Amino acid sequence: MSVILTEHELSGLDRSLGQVDFGGMPARMVHESIDPLATEIAPAIREELGLSAA
Repeated sequence: MSVILTEHELSGLDRSLGQVDFGGMPARMVHESIDPLATEIAPAIREELGLSAA
């Protein structure tokens, strides 16, 4: 999260694009890997930047 906030501070960018390849991982493991981004990281970043969920 700190890397994302630092990049925002330095560059002013407000969007990020990522590509994730999980290969042959079972769907349950993929969801467990991605879930923290949606439930913890993104909300914390929005709060830190004073943004509302879209």
